[in-house]
Amino acid sequence: MKYKKQKWICIAIGLFLCFPSLNSAIGSIIKFFLGAQLKLGTYVIYTIYFLVMLYALYKNIRRISVSTFVITVFMIISFILSSALNNVTQYVWTSFGDIMGNPMYLFLFYGFLGLYLAQYLKDMHLLCFYLDKFTLATIMLALVQYIIALQSDLSPQYMVFSYNLLFPATYFSLRCMSNFSLKRLLGTAIGAGLILIAGCRGALVCYMVAILLYVIFSGGVFRIRKVVSILLLLLAIVVISIFWDEILDVAIKLLESMNIDSRTLTMLSEQSFFDDSGRSDIQKTIMDNIGFLPKGLYYDRIVADGSYAHNLFLELAIQYGILLGGAIIVWLCYHVVRSAFVARKNPTASIVLYSLIASGLMRLMFSSSYLLNEPGLWLLIGLILNFYNAKYANSSEQSGEVCFKK
Repeated sequence: MKYKKQKWICIAIGLFLCFPSLNSAIGSIIKFFLGAQLKLGTYVIYTIYFLVMLYALYKNIRRISVSTFVITVFMIISFILSSALNNVTQYVWTSFGDIMGNPMYLFLFYGFLGLYLAQYLKDMHLLCFYLDKFTLATIMLALVQYIIALQSDLSPQYMVFSYNLLFPATYFSLRCMSNFSLKRLLGTAIGAGLILIAGCRGALVCYMVAILLYVIFSGGVFRIRKVVSILLLLLAIVVISIFWDEILDVAIKLLESMNIDSRTLTMLSEQSFFDDSGRSDIQKTIMDNIGFLPKGLYYDRIVADGSYAHNLFLELAIQYGILLGGAIIVWLCYHVVRSAFVARKNPTASIVLYSLIASGLMRLMFSSSYLLNEPGLWLLIGLILNFYNAKYANSSEQSGEVCFKK
């Protein structure tokens, strides 16, 4: 009975993390073969998603943990006060029928739901068993989606495509480093390659930093393998630095021969990779409006003419003020770092944690908002609360914490 309950929570978390990419890929495939006007496929996909989530919670529902309850109440109070202080309706709601673009739906079912799923997770090894399947399927379907897009002369929206693929690609890469296999190496190459080709700089940086942090700090990489990995990385940096122009030229010509235009390689060749995309002006406006006291959720949208901050810390600072917002930022950073140390005892926990740091935390430093469709952050918060209380692992059935059994 306990295994069946955990099985459904693990399936739900796997679908929860991969659904944005799966939904986009499956939708593109359906439209390609059955026509752009067919919307039935979209509703079927969403119905399956909601049924899995409801069933998983139904099988595991019990007393809500104190931390989850406190955060829930805090968010409800924040929303009520924000609505009373400011007119935020246009940033919160579109219509009941807009299941794909309604901000409130995205927050509740793509984001905040992760906090509730995390509190019932006990078996990290079982979670990784299902994540292996979900992430591989997601990467392969994303490849099919990109091939279809090339056939249609219409590449997928590079930023959405890359960020949706960030968790699956990062997870599969770390899984390959921890327990190598040719299948995982192939999945890693395809996932990382798609992010590189699609051309989202933020997603590529998040992916590379997560890999580097995992190699240096995680206990999931053996000491000898860690030393070898660092030496190979340094060697690769030296070689690439020396032959940078030649490597870039060969890569661009190779992709052009396959009718593939990589936005990332183009920007690198034009030396515009680090150019600003208009975020600086938005962030400067937001920084000028940060005060000591809270101004309410979505206030960054109000001062920036509908645009969000493109930076989690700035978003928290302007919405909650320097005092409360600063406390939230310090709390989040402290618990992420502490969780990284606790997770060292469990290699599978480290893989999940660093993948979520990439897709749920670092991503929000470049794009999206914690009040939109980012599933990784809220699941990360739920897991770090569990990691923080790892001393209760032996009595996890009573405490509701993650089980760190080997």
